[in-house]
Amino acid sequence: MNNQNAADNYRNKILAQSAELMQQLATNSGFFKYYYKVLPNFKSQQAAFIIVNQLYYLLFGEEKYNSFDGFRKAKNRDLKN
Repeated sequence: MNNQNAADNYRNKILAQSAELMQQLATNSGFFKYYYKVLPNFKSQQAAFIIVNQLYYLLFGEEKYNSFDGFRKAKNRDLKN
């Protein structure tokens, strides 16, 4: 396998992972599930939110939530349902 093939394979793997992550983060419940998945890796809930919201921004070109407070309110509403 030459360098170009290796690069193409790596690119395809990244694109597949990005597509999978986009599919998950696209829904509110998927966003919350991913947030809870990564939460243990952060010192605060807000830090985890900032990273997941930034990831959403990188994938979709816009933030899912304008603020941590807005996210928290949506999460609490989701938990009640």
